[in-house]
Formats: sequence, structure tokens, C-alpha cells
Amino acid sequence: MTPSPGHAPAAPLKIERPSDLQQVESDPEKVRAAEQEMVQERPVSRPKRVRQPQAPLDERPLVQIETGKPEAVIAEEDASPPPG
Repeated sequence: MTPSPGHAPAAPLKIERPSDLQQVESDPEKVRAAEQEMVQERPVSRPKRVRQPQAPLDERPLVQIETGKPEAVIAEEDASPPPG
């Protein structure tokens, strides 16, 4: 791979390990055996979810509902002087 212009290649990184640690590599044969066991023991997939049928739509006409204060209460609030 060619480095892009204006960038220097990275220097190798030296990692200092404590003296009581030891680097260990996995045995390739054991890794392959474990991978084969995982493939053979593949969990059974769950069955697909069955959707419930949709509820029937209501064909009645829409009705507008007033949810505000009654007009008498609004008129009283407008007539009273502002607080403060």
C-alpha cells in the first residue's frame, strides 16, 4: 500500500509488558474444533411472528368535539382585571 502524499508511514509500536505476563497463542486445531462445534450446535431459529389481523376501520363520519372551556367561563376571565 502506498502512503498518501503528506503522510509518513507509522513507526512500529513497542509495547512494554510486565515481566510476570506471558504471551500465549491459541492452538489452531483447537480453534477449528471449537468453531465446528459451534456450527453443529447452532441454536434453532425462532418461528416467524404471525401478525394479528388488522381491526376493521370505522366507516362512520368524523365528529368534531369541543374540548375548551365553556364560553361563559372565558367571558368572566376576560372581564376580570389582570393580576398584579
